[in-house]
Amino acid sequence: MTAASKQSTKPYGQSPNYHVHPRNITYIDVRTFMIVHLMSKVGFQANEAVTNLKLLEKGFSREDLALTVLIDFPFSILFGYYAAKWSSGPRPLMPWMLAFVGRLLSAVLNMGIVAMFPKSGVGFAYFVLVIFAHVATSFMRYSTIFEANIVPSCS
Repeated sequence: MTAASKQSTKPYGQSPNYHVHPRNITYIDVRTFMIVHLMSKVGFQANEAVTNLKLLEKGFSREDLALTVLIDFPFSILFGYYAAKWSSGPRPLMPWMLAFVGRLLSAVLNMGIVAMFPKSGVGFAYFVLVIFAHVATSFMRYSTIFEANIVPSCS
């Protein structure tokens, strides 16, 4: 049998990858990483959901929030691309670790933004601050998405 015919008998697609996952879960480092990842997701999701709701509750208009999300959209595409490129480098876990710290700082920034909501109405400076915080949170979120490729498949 030639090398080409041996290679052609291997299954293609995603199915072979799923057979490796139970073996990877047996590693203590992978289990620890999964627990840290899942626990952090709970806090980060609460921050991202509650920030917008609290801003609306305090008087931030829906139109301004929609404009913030509209401005954030092109940045999300760029951030996703660069986060994927960065996480495929020689240290693929580094973007996740930096984004984890960044998301913690982003949560503190978002709490501060909600706490200092102006009583006289939303001015231009406050609106720019909300846009900056939303874009920064988006960048940190997309930087933590691509860690799925860092667990090597052990054959």
